[in-house]
Amino acid sequence: MSGSLVPIATYSERSLFRRCHFKLFADHVELRGRRLLTTDFEGTVGLATISPDITRLRVRHPWWPAGLIMQIIPYSAFFILHGGKNLEHGFSLTFLISIWIFTIVFGGIGLWLIIVGFPKREFVVFRHRSGATAFDVCRAGSERIRFDEFVSAILLQAERCQSANHPQA
Repeated sequence: MSGSLVPIATYSERSLFRRCHFKLFADHVELRGRRLLTTDFEGTVGLATISPDITRLRVRHPWWPAGLIMQIIPYSAFFILHGGKNLEHGFSLTFLISIWIFTIVFGGIGLWLIIVGFPKREFVVFRHRSGATAFDVCRAGSERIRFDEFVSAILLQAERCQSANHPQA
């Protein structure tokens, strides 16, 4: 891709599950990031192929339901197995202590996932003119107040790039 070596704008998103840094140049966007425990990625997307139609999404992290399940299962097991009459049914004290530990550990992890994953995050999805997803940007981290400004800069620069490639008669 041609263009200046100095970016027009930059934006960094940072959440517990994803980190990404974007650099907007005259004719392309460079992105570099990673997802927690899964993927490192980097790429370049030409602005001449970006559609002016964007999609805004507000989504919870997919681990949020897992946290809810991790709350239900241990507490259900605790109340089922640790009722007042369980010692009469022959459960040993060490078994009951292990149920306590299981409940505290898995319940705590589940509560943490619920708290971290519950807030909805706003994403803007940029698509190629063909309709395929080019990249997305999330309102997260210390630069989240610059999110709308950065999205507008990408759309403006994409429009400029496209009009330069296809001048009107």
